[in-house]
Amino acid sequence: TTPARMTGDASAVDIRQIGSDNVMNLGFNVTTAAGMGYGIDLTYYVTGNNGAATFNFNNTGTGTAASNLIDVRQTGNNAGIVLTMTGSKNSFTAVTSGGASNSITATINADDTVNNISMTGGASNTLTQTTTSNKATNNITTVGASNGITLTQTGTAGVDGHAFTLNLTGSSNTFTVNQSGTVDNTLNILSTGSGNVWNVAQGQ
Repeated sequence: TTPARMTGDASAVDIRQIGSDNVMNLGFNVTTAAGMGYGIDLTYYVTGNNGAATFNFNNTGTGTAASNLIDVRQTGNNAGIVLTMTGSKNSFTAVTSGGASNSITATINADDTVNNISMTGGASNTLTQTTTSNKATNNITTVGASNGITLTQTGTAGVDGHAFTLNLTGSSNTFTVNQSGTVDNTLNILSTGSGNVWNVAQGQ
């Protein structure tokens, strides 16, 4: 249902899968946004077994996914990522390593976003991200195992957009963050420890 088809301009694709039972479904049909010289520059690395990935950058061909940069590197077993990105001038970077059952699920439908995600140090780390705000930035770095992060950024925000920064060292932590509204929301969390539960809501 998501065929490996590529239609668009200035696309550069570098995909490497090492291991057994790896599955990838890639489909993007892009245009180039103003101020950027490319549409889709994808680098995808998977090392390990059973890594499954589904990418869809405007697979419907509506011409709204433009100038996206995606760089995903997963090392370990059973690491899977599902990404749907629609908008312009987007950038998505994700790094997962350290064991089995790592997963990143991201739905990005925004005009101007920057996403830097790095989850290392252990197994069973998960991230679920939904961004529909016009502008949003998030930098997430975790070192540990079994950490779960759910990030939702919605609303029109302000001039700079919503911003979320997480530096986490520890295991078995749960973060639920919701940023919404018409003003800029900024959240910066530095956490060291295990077994903590965070629930943060920002919005006006």
